[in-house]
Order: sequence, then C-alpha cells, then structure tokens
Amino acid sequence: MLIFALLVFSGCSGNQFLNRETPPVGTKVVVVEFSDFNCPACRSASELATKVKSIPNLYLEFRHLPLPLKGHDNSNIAANAFECARSQNFGDKMENALFENQGNLSEELFLQIPKIYNFGEKFDFVKFERCVVKNEFGDLVGKDLSFARGKNLNSTPTFFVNGVQTPRGNLLEVIAAEFEKLK
Repeated sequence: MLIFALLVFSGCSGNQFLNRETPPVGTKVVVVEFSDFNCPACRSASELATKVKSIPNLYLEFRHLPLPLKGHDNSNIAANAFECARSQNFGDKMENALFENQGNLSEELFLQIPKIYNFGEKFDFVKFERCVVKNEFGDLVGKDLSFARGKNLNSTPTFFVNGVQTPRGNLLEVIAAEFEKLK
C-alpha cells in the first residue's frame, strides 16, 4: 500500500516523489502537507497536523511551499531555518516558534529562536547558525517548491492523503476512510 501511495502521489514516477523521507515500517496512510510559515491558514492548520501526527500507522511528511506573496518575504529563509532545526530533531519546536512569530520572521529572529525557546543542551547552536547563514537546505526547499509547482499547487496549506489532494476541512474524514479501505 505504501509503495502504491508513493507512486500515485508521484504520478507513477518515483523520481518525481524526490524520496524526501521514508515513512516508518508499518505505515498504512501517508499524508503530505505543503505549508508556508507566513501563511495564517497554515498556522491554524498546524494544530490539525499535530492531531494527524498522533494517529497510529500514519505518517505525515511536512513540505515547503513558500508563496511569492507580499508579506511572505522571508518564507524561504524560514523554511531553511526549520530544516536546520529539524536536522537536529528540533523541527517541532522550531515549527511552533515560527508560527508563533508569524509576521515578524527574519534571519535575526531565526538565529535567536533556539535560545528564546530554550532548545537546550542537546541543540548545537553553532551548527544551527552556520546552517541558517549558509542556507544549507535552500536546495531542498527549492525542490519542494518545484515539486509543488509541478502539481499546480498555489495555495497553502495543501494536503495529500495517499496521493490524493484533500481539502483541509475533510482531512480527518479522508484519513479515516483510507484506514477503512485497509480493513
């Protein structure tokens, strides 16, 4: 089922899917979320995404769709900062901090978030700062954006459940229906 979901989502070409992340063994449903840290609807959808993450045998993959809109000037840099934190297993904390500071996002703030939000001793601040300043995940964010554009996506948040684009308002119902199909 998982391979089927990946192929459907990719348009039957594994290369298009980018192999961004590998869902854990036992995953029955794959949800892919495209988001922008400057998008107010994405901020409210983050609570929904948190609920979705807690569903057993479901895997949520977070992808970036930085929108080229007024007020979204730092969306690419925010996405990079998120990935820099996620590379150290602090993605959830960074996601929450970025959404809390929506409208005030800047590289200066990104560099301060781990200290302001007390990421702790296990967090490598020097590695994070180097990652943000060098835009180490810029290519990955660009690939997400290109992939989204290839799927004609132009708004956030956008969700896919097992390869099928799904309205946010129906997300939980569609997920439940996917699990029902597997019984």
